[in-house]
Amino acid sequence: MGVKTPLKALLIFINPEFHLYQAKMNLPAIFPAQTKRFIDRLKLKSQQPNKKHLMLADKLMSMHLKDNPYGRRFEYTFEKLEKGVQCASCGLFMSLLNKNNLKCSCGSIEKTEFAILRSAEEYKILFPEEKITTKSIHMFCNILNSKRSTKRSYLSIISSMDLVRHPIMNLFDLLIKVVAHFPRP
Repeated sequence: MGVKTPLKALLIFINPEFHLYQAKMNLPAIFPAQTKRFIDRLKLKSQQPNKKHLMLADKLMSMHLKDNPYGRRFEYTFEKLEKGVQCASCGLFMSLLNKNNLKCSCGSIEKTEFAILRSAEEYKILFPEEKITTKSIHMFCNILNSKRSTKRSYLSIISSMDLVRHPIMNLFDLLIKVVAHFPRP
């Protein structure tokens, strides 16, 4: 790049729960407990940017990659995914305990309505371009016997919230309001 500015390479760990055991004393690393002191020292040593600094910044910005070539890209389709409602605690698939509740082998029990809403949220994340319909959520959850039961489950939450059903409002907008209404565990 043709820059003769001295640079010092450091490895900076920002996760506060991380600790590298048996690290060598001369390891050029900054650990979570050291970040504030490191930034304060940087501020003391900083100088006004000159023309060379600005040229370096421009050069680095021009080399910036918008898409990470090493990023993970998962190829999946609705048909290939295993269907069902996953437990919020352990991630295993839940089964029907009774018409109002789902159970997991880890012992977790969840109201069917909330599990369906959570699954609808997951569906929207996995398939952002797809329209959320009763049929798609029913197929994605694969837990209730009929589409009518699936629809009844989320409508029971909606009616308990006193939301006015508007003929133009689509199911996704309604689900967003419902999900926003209930705090996450």
